[in-house]
Amino acid sequence: MNAITSNHVIAFSDAMVAAGLSGCGTPVDDGQLHRFKVEGDKTGSENGWYLLYGGEIPAGAFGCWKRDIQERWCSKTRKSMSMSERSRYDKQLRQARALRLKEEARRHSDTAKICAGIWERANTAVDESFPYLQRKQVKAHGLREYKGRLLVPMCDAQGNLWSLQFIDSEGEKRFKTDGKKKGCFHLIGGPADQLYLCEGYATGATIHEVTGKPVAVAFDSGNLLEVARSIERHYPGVEVILAADNDHLDKRQPPANGKTLPPYKNTGLVTGVNVAQKAGILMTFPRFYPDQDLSDFNDLYVTQGKEAVEQALQSSSDGFGSVSPYIPTDQDNDSSNAGTDAEQPTFLESDGEYSLFNVREHGVFYVDEDTPVKICARLDVTAKTRDADNGQWGRLLEWCDDDGHRHQWAMPMEMLAGNGEDLRKALLRGGLPFIASTHKGRKLLQDYISTQEVKTRARCVSMTGWHGKAFVLPDQVIGDQANEKVILQTSAGEYNHFKQSGSLEEWQQLIGRYCIGNSRLIFAASMAFAAPLLSLVGAEGGGFNFRGDSAEGKSTALQVACSVCGGRDYLHTWRATGNGLEGTAVNHNDALLALDEMDEADGSEVGNIAYMLANGMGKQRADRDGGTRLKKQWRTLFISSGESSVAEHMRASGKQAKAGQEVRLADIPMNTGGQYKGFETVHDLSGGAELANYLKEVTANYYGTPLRAYLAALAGEQESVAAEIKEIRDRFIQEMVPAGADGQVSRVAARFGLIAAGGELASRYQVTGWPSGESEQAARICFKAWLEHRGGTGSIEDKRLLEQIVGFF
Repeated sequence: MNAITSNHVIAFSDAMVAAGLSGCGTPVDDGQLHRFKVEGDKTGSENGWYLLYGGEIPAGAFGCWKRDIQERWCSKTRKSMSMSERSRYDKQLRQARALRLKEEARRHSDTAKICAGIWERANTAVDESFPYLQRKQVKAHGLREYKGRLLVPMCDAQGNLWSLQFIDSEGEKRFKTDGKKKGCFHLIGGPADQLYLCEGYATGATIHEVTGKPVAVAFDSGNLLEVARSIERHYPGVEVILAADNDHLDKRQPPANGKTLPPYKNTGLVTGVNVAQKAGILMTFPRFYPDQDLSDFNDLYVTQGKEAVEQALQSSSDGFGSVSPYIPTDQDNDSSNAGTDAEQPTFLESDGEYSLFNVREHGVFYVDEDTPVKICARLDVTAKTRDADNGQWGRLLEWCDDDGHRHQWAMPMEMLAGNGEDLRKALLRGGLPFIASTHKGRKLLQDYISTQEVKTRARCVSMTGWHGKAFVLPDQVIGDQANEKVILQTSAGEYNHFKQSGSLEEWQQLIGRYCIGNSRLIFAASMAFAAPLLSLVGAEGGGFNFRGDSAEGKSTALQVACSVCGGRDYLHTWRATGNGLEGTAVNHNDALLALDEMDEADGSEVGNIAYMLANGMGKQRADRDGGTRLKKQWRTLFISSGESSVAEHMRASGKQAKAGQEVRLADIPMNTGGQYKGFETVHDLSGGAELANYLKEVTANYYGTPLRAYLAALAGEQESVAAEIKEIRDRFIQEMVPAGADGQVSRVAARFGLIAAGGELASRYQVTGWPSGESEQAARICFKAWLEHRGGTGSIEDKRLLEQIVGFF
């Protein structure tokens, strides 16, 4: 072993030991997955794993399935790598992840078969006098007994058995080695509209026996979020309440060296709040005296009885006040007045006063009268919102429609002014099943929203796109949200065009595969990946117009591009005024804007619209008081189709296209010159018409997933990836723009290069399924077609002047 190899192997081994994983011996840098017994584990177990690459940049990964450890290691920092080194490193990481997941899936599958055999042989008639059940004062719900131990099944949401938890008579719990735990749970009770979620079996059994409600046992705090999300996916419309543990008692002993212990962390509550906020569910927890060595609802039941549990659960089950996740205060840890009614956690007003509004399962009621008045269907106020300048205050509202689909809307507070008609329209349009029609009921709805005191805060933004390191979509925020949730706040609950259908793998196989070898399709789809890059490299906006005769595939190219971001309704039309397209552009900030059939637009407006969309700024307007409104601003790349070029369409309306307009919206001939018109290849289909019809059909069913997968990868390396984007763009300009070309050509070439970079980046992120270099090649082909259609590399003004002189003579 040479010195270089020895150094990186030693460094890798030291990193493993630092993470608490000893016992693998000397790691082997062969790029293969190796398993080993971690020091301290039982003989024969192989819970540890590692994978190490040697070579120019030694790198690898290691972990432990038992301890849920997964870490990466590299001999160089990412910032110090060149672009080629980073590409090789990313490839190694993907290979390592694939090997680990493959091995993990194999282990889980093998263990599931073993557990199925144990479960089949186990005794179904569990002795209720089993010491653990007696001590916890609960019954055996869906358990079995095997060789003196209780078996708790660990199933997924479809009911498939993956692993088992073993509980002996002393209460010691063990999981089956190599069994799957992530997302698995044990469900106590049958279907219902409300379900509790907790950590341990005894807690779950207690809550079920006290309330009669179903309970999902997640087995530990680290699995709560996965189970909550699994339940949300498979049981839509079910209200989930997290019954968190309260690990309030600090049992740590002072260190022998006399050092001070770090501040104590109440793991149960901290994890519970985190899960409740991320999953958007309710949370409740038990309270205890400071010196009580108790932590969960079973402890509360055993020591204080059924009524104490009922009272502790009341804060979430009776529906009073807001349903945003309960955030514990410092008082929740000292519990100095535990057991008193006033100190029980509830969702009443934050100052402890009784709320006039009672939020129940089937609606919001005004209760300051003998007979409660229902003012609307259940509507939850889950957060207070405001912008970065602490203005534009609003409320985050959530509700379910009649299909059980959950809606979320950040409502500006200004909508509560006046009679609230616009507020009611937005809620009803969004599927809120009922709003009282009486004048009093409508007024009480406004009062309810404005008076609900919630502790959760969220930062609101007024349009989609990048905000810091997070990309905001109407229904999701992707990336780092800093210290608080970021949410899109609008006055009308605008329609969400960024929809999803199908999986990313289906998009790659059914759509992406047929783009390969077709320059116009690759280029169109790459535009969708390039639009979010504008702000990262400070690039200007602009567009491309696929022009050509009917049935050449222009609309097909736009449909493929739109399928990256959303469904059929993502495609807009030119048949709109400039003012109308301002709002459309704002809703596509940092994203692709697709406009079909330019020939339907007024030719006299097309040039100005192209200026407006590319420059990213609307007209200056006055408000109703005569002051000036803030101008609408955005960043976008826009793709267009039409039978005429920009200049031809304007000329038909008596307008002369300016050079700047043709730079901002450049024409690309759709016809590739081959037998299939707009396509170079039809793959396994019979012709261009069949390919166009096929893509029209599949883009209607599989869409939206590529953009979100791309943004998730991009959000993690915004700063570092900017250099890669500029490198591809600048290389494209250098290769494709001849010496002495007019500056107009360089400007458009830069946009071509950015689109090439977007497609290549998406391919590197494993989003497209395209081979490396495919997007750059498509951009080269389209650039050459544009340049030929343009008539060379000179300035458009000189070309027009020459045409006029020739025409004169």
